[in-house]
Amino acid sequence: MKSASAIASAMTLLLLCSTPAVAGYKVCIDPGHGGKDSGAVGCGLEEAQVTLQVGLMLRDRLNADKDLTPVITRDSDVYISLQGRCDYANDQGADRFASVHCNAATAAASGIETYCYYNGSAKSFDQRDRIQKAMTDMWPALPDRGGKTAGFYVIKHTSMPATLSELAFITNCQSDATYLSSQAHLQEAAAAHHKAIRESLGLPGEAGPQPTGTGVLRGVVFGDLGVGTEDMSIRLPGALIEAEGDAGSGSAVAGDPLGEWKIAVEAGAYTVTATLDGYYSNSRECVVTVGQETWCSLGLEKKPEAPPPEETGILKGVVYEDQGNGDMSIRLPDAFIAATGPDGKLHLAKAQGSDAAWQFEMGPGNVLVVTVKAGYWTATRTCAVEAGQETWCSVGLAPKPVVTPPQVFGTIRGAIYEDKGVGEADMTLRLPGAIVAAAGPDGELHMTQAQDPDALWHFDIEPGVVVVTASMTGYWTSSRACSINEGADTWCSLGLLPMDTEPTPVTTPDDEGPGSADEAGPIPEQGAVPKDVGPVNSDGRGPDGDCPAGRIVFEE
Repeated sequence: MKSASAIASAMTLLLLCSTPAVAGYKVCIDPGHGGKDSGAVGCGLEEAQVTLQVGLMLRDRLNADKDLTPVITRDSDVYISLQGRCDYANDQGADRFASVHCNAATAAASGIETYCYYNGSAKSFDQRDRIQKAMTDMWPALPDRGGKTAGFYVIKHTSMPATLSELAFITNCQSDATYLSSQAHLQEAAAAHHKAIRESLGLPGEAGPQPTGTGVLRGVVFGDLGVGTEDMSIRLPGALIEAEGDAGSGSAVAGDPLGEWKIAVEAGAYTVTATLDGYYSNSRECVVTVGQETWCSLGLEKKPEAPPPEETGILKGVVYEDQGNGDMSIRLPDAFIAATGPDGKLHLAKAQGSDAAWQFEMGPGNVLVVTVKAGYWTATRTCAVEAGQETWCSVGLAPKPVVTPPQVFGTIRGAIYEDKGVGEADMTLRLPGAIVAAAGPDGELHMTQAQDPDALWHFDIEPGVVVVTASMTGYWTSSRACSINEGADTWCSLGLLPMDTEPTPVTTPDDEGPGSADEAGPIPEQGAVPKDVGPVNSDGRGPDGDCPAGRIVFEE
């Protein structure tokens, strides 16, 4: 890892290349997280990417402000330690420090809040209150959660007035995330911070009219290797660059061989986009200053090559009542079918229509088919799939004898959440759609699906020890054992670790939030809906273990 002084030197060089020398106050901008630490994840967004966009927009605004000089702890998707951020701000002699983050909690949590240190200076409290007011004035539709105090590392160990902004909740897809995913709204957040910082320094909130005239946007287009501008060795000549702003627009083509480009435009803020066949397009915000060159290089991520088409076959059949004589006339629609192919992938479906038909497309080889329906014994069958062929694999289910169920039950319920390595300490990111199975003391296996919005589930089961297992594609399967008492509710929530995370506890700094991005795969489809779900309960995870084999009861 680079030393704090090396980071500071590299950042200073970058700023000297892109920032005109101006007198005035120096402001250190700190986009939270980055690199291996993605921050909170929700609604298709990563905190590290959102904070970087706002940080760069704020830096560009301060670059165009004759009264302020910006420095920034990171200007690409790289990891900087908490102490490294503090050392950089202190070494730069910044007059103000503004760290930018996104909040995360349940899907319903919403609003804006801003922090300073418990024992911060009066100027820290003043900057906090001004940022909170400017943000809530700019985004009035979001709740004002107020100015707060905390012991976050970066606002405790910096030597100048410092704040940490929680822009909005990245886990609220209905309201907050619509702001965090909009370039226009992120520009508003940058403008609010600009105004508040000026006011906290005793300057007018508006910077006043800036000199008019032209400047130059320039840069290179390079292949993004996952470390941003730290490695720009692969240049991409031929990429198309388009700049759009309120003051005008322009375009250019990256030249050969270094992928360089240059556009003369009127001074102002621009959205610069680079595109090239075979690569994902990329955009960033840059501000052009009169008579100055503004560097605005862009990295493009190469698209994966399409895999060759896989030779597959069709596995199909019907589900019927097995009467012991080969008669298939009584069909069983809505039966639940699970097929495990030779590649280990699990395929799930329900028997459809009056014929109770089902079908999977999968690779060739032997396939284990398990079929379940309430009131019938579970049945299994192995069938061979051939490439380019249809294989029939119908399954008959024998009805169970009618018995009087016991009158005494208990209820087991819980939530399924993404385990960020801290167990029950953070259950904020829920996983609706996860498959939940519970093996009761009677040997039956109960199954359902965690429901929106809080990924809740529940079963009514005979009292005793129950093994609960939760699974979801893209996550490690997790199990725990819980005891059910007669007539009582037992909470038995489970956390699932993403498959790109080692299943060992990881300590996360208190001001950095969750650290791993989740990768969600296909969710098994079924029509299960749990009965009368209850309130969210903060419950921990139990020991891992496998569910014992037994009959399956699918909760309709």
